[in-house]
Amino acid sequence: MADGDGDGEMDRLNQKVTISGRSSVDNLSFNERLLSVYIQDDKAGVQVFSGELQADIKRGDSVIVRGSLQLYYNKPEIIADTVIIVDTAPDPPKPIPLST
Repeated sequence: MADGDGDGEMDRLNQKVTISGRSSVDNLSFNERLLSVYIQDDKAGVQVFSGELQADIKRGDSVIVRGSLQLYYNKPEIIADTVIIVDTAPDPPKPIPLST
């Protein structure tokens, strides 16, 4: 999702991408009918959405997602066409404390 060339745009915007990481929320946390989860690794996270796919993703599941990198309300989002839940023990991402 990086801007490696410094032009202020994500380098892979509107292109197919494949990512892997852990789900930071259950799929049904945001929407009871559509696929909408956040996937993160040790560096960053991104929302994954699909109006067509169904997946029983739980918090901490390891997943591989393929889809198109888009902007939704000026935030990166992957419109998924493939979601694979990897058969591993759940390992929910640890919260990072924020100072106020």
